[in-house]
Amino acid sequence: MPTGWFGLWYQRGMNSLLEIADDRIETKGLCVDVLSSHQYYLFLDRLNRCTRCLVFIQRHMNLLQYRESECNDPDDLVNITLCPNLIAPDAALYTLHRKNSTPQLCPIQPPFQLLSLIKDGSVCHQSISSSYLNECANPYKLQLHLSPCSVYQSILG
Repeated sequence: MPTGWFGLWYQRGMNSLLEIADDRIETKGLCVDVLSSHQYYLFLDRLNRCTRCLVFIQRHMNLLQYRESECNDPDDLVNITLCPNLIAPDAALYTLHRKNSTPQLCPIQPPFQLLSLIKDGSVCHQSISSSYLNECANPYKLQLHLSPCSVYQSILG
């Protein structure tokens, strides 16, 4: 697993922190194989005597999301390439927040003026000049100001 993921993480609904270490995740077991091109990981859960696949999406250095397969008999799953087919597309998406995370500067540098506002297939021209995205006094937050629009012009034909 990537070293940037090592550490303690919060997961909603869990009573304790989740630890990601060299080759294991505390509640998932030992990582025994990786399909790194798609972020799939195969875990051996000795406690429950099963294997399970996880797919990770790193949204930010302080935020990970994952989906997982059901617990499978270890003899049934011998190849990591089966993992993409074992995780249901509608499987729950879990979010992990890093404990003791450090704030990161925003990758975009405001101010930005909004060029078009579209609602229900109509565009608003009236409020465009006064709608903008700007930075706050805190460098880790942005301010979005949207002016109301009373007249929308249909853009669908």
